[in-house]
Amino acid sequence: MSIVPPGAAPFLRPLYGADDEAPPDPAVVLDGAALDALKETKAAYTALHAWAARSLPLDAAARAELDRLRTREAVLDRELAAASGHLTAAGIEHVLLRGHALGTRYPPGRVRQYNDVDLLLRDGSALPAALTALRPLGYFVARPVVCRRDRAGLWAGAALNRRVEGLGHPMYLDITTLGPGLDRAAALPLPAGAWAGVRDLTVLGTAVPVLGSTWQAVVFAVELVERAGAFIVRDLLDLLALDRGGTDWDAVAAALGRAPAAAAAATALAELHVLARATGVPVGELPVPLRAARARPPFPLRGRRGAVRTLDRLVARARAHHPARTRRAVAHFPVRAWFALGLPVFVLPPAAGRKPPGGAVLRAVGLPGHRALVYPLVPPGYSRAAFVPPAEEQT
Repeated sequence: MSIVPPGAAPFLRPLYGADDEAPPDPAVVLDGAALDALKETKAAYTALHAWAARSLPLDAAARAELDRLRTREAVLDRELAAASGHLTAAGIEHVLLRGHALGTRYPPGRVRQYNDVDLLLRDGSALPAALTALRPLGYFVARPVVCRRDRAGLWAGAALNRRVEGLGHPMYLDITTLGPGLDRAAALPLPAGAWAGVRDLTVLGTAVPVLGSTWQAVVFAVELVERAGAFIVRDLLDLLALDRGGTDWDAVAAALGRAPAAAAAATALAELHVLARATGVPVGELPVPLRAARARPPFPLRGRRGAVRTLDRLVARARAHHPARTRRAVAHFPVRAWFALGLPVFVLPPAAGRKPPGGAVLRAVGLPGHRALVYPLVPPGYSRAAFVPPAEEQT
């Protein structure tokens, strides 16, 4: 039942102990196969850093990978500090989700591998101001913004990119509002109590807001839903770090229990816990509400999810045979009614010399000049013209 590749096990097993316990066996050779296995687990940085901290031998390939991951972390920290600083200067209340925030739960001297920066805005109406605040840094919307009307306000998810050196790919900065998304039809808005417990994490001299331990664990559980049961080894290390860090799992269970839509998160957390135990990761017991969470989501949520799945299937089937006709149909779909029902719409930025097909401008989203579609289906070439860095918009 273990998800740990055999080649990676000798280098991960010491991480299950406290920082000064169970040192790695220097007789174990960290060869190319073992390094590849560590990369697959998304735990390479954690393992290689621990190996190097004890002055154990690393060959040229392992040393190069460790240097690459250290450079990546430096770039991500720099981008995080700049983005959070700009949002703070603009008066936009936000927190860092996951990433470096979750890494602070690791034992002293340990590091957590991550590949992007996820920021959460407390107020959905702040999304336009956030995009404006981040624009001077060179960030641009790289994909359609997903928006949905929630009882707590506007839920939105925006994927931003910026061209940087040192990553081998664009910098990925994801902006979410209200709370972490469970899927396109549901999210878990963070209550006032979660925001009251926000603390500052200093990153390169910048105070970056992060959640308290209970809500950090709640966000972690929500993220597990995206795995659909395909957990990775880094999830095991995250769970162990949260457990060892004194997370109040009863409080986590209570927080998830107050949101019927979050039953899937409680279930995913319980499944990961079982897997951790089977793998030999020494996590403590979870409270019964988490181990037994199997509640069905409320009917409105089931209906929204069903509507999203049905539309996805219909569009996929139709565009396979009649792409142009399907684009026209999507363009004329009553997007305002869809949005009013709490269903997700896709907001596209304007493109020079082009207009997005159909859909009404969503005033509720606050993005003038943008258009909304129930499905991100646009004419060929539109995306290439719309999702571009600011410096290229007029070229």
